[in-house]
Amino acid sequence: MILVDRMMQLIEARQPDIEQLVGDDEALVELMLASLEQLVSWRVPTPRQPGQGEAVVAFSFGRGARGTPGRTNRALAALTRRICQFRRVPVFAQWEIADVLVGLGEAVAYTAVPTTTYLSTKGVWAQFQHAWAQQNRTFNTIILVAHPDHQYRCYTLLSQAGYTVLVPEVDKFLPEGWVAYGCDPHGYDPNSIQPWTRNRRAFIRYEIGVRLKNEP
Repeated sequence: MILVDRMMQLIEARQPDIEQLVGDDEALVELMLASLEQLVSWRVPTPRQPGQGEAVVAFSFGRGARGTPGRTNRALAALTRRICQFRRVPVFAQWEIADVLVGLGEAVAYTAVPTTTYLSTKGVWAQFQHAWAQQNRTFNTIILVAHPDHQYRCYTLLSQAGYTVLVPEVDKFLPEGWVAYGCDPHGYDPNSIQPWTRNRRAFIRYEIGVRLKNEP
């Protein structure tokens, strides 16, 4: 509880500044609360099993050298495959995960690929939605596959678009753990070409900046 205690101390110390700045302006109060929520929310609501899901959407995390998927995405692909063995539904995956799935003989309904040098989380989601429109598909309940520390941002995107989002428990569908794929115990690939996905400390620092700037 060290972090929570220090956060409370900081808020209490800055209370006069906050009250002077915000006052009784309800819009500013809501803005402050929303900003605080962005900083402290890191886990989705209680994970739900994928039994009622109508499709899987899989967001990659990091990337390997020389155009390879990387260790984390190999683990996420294994997770996706196990979910599909449990619940046969179409899979819409970012290319790093899709490549591994196809190599394992699994069908992928759509692969999100970069149109520039970098494909953002919002960009992936936009491609999935466009693909659904092009394929005349309609879904209400989505099974989300993403790195646990990336889940909240992905979950928020899907939820804000009006979908019911199911987030399976990683431990259930990946019982061998991340280390079996060459990742650290938290699922980070130390050799990822994206520095912010090599360890949790780097990612949290990066993610806080993304959220505060409302970037992709």
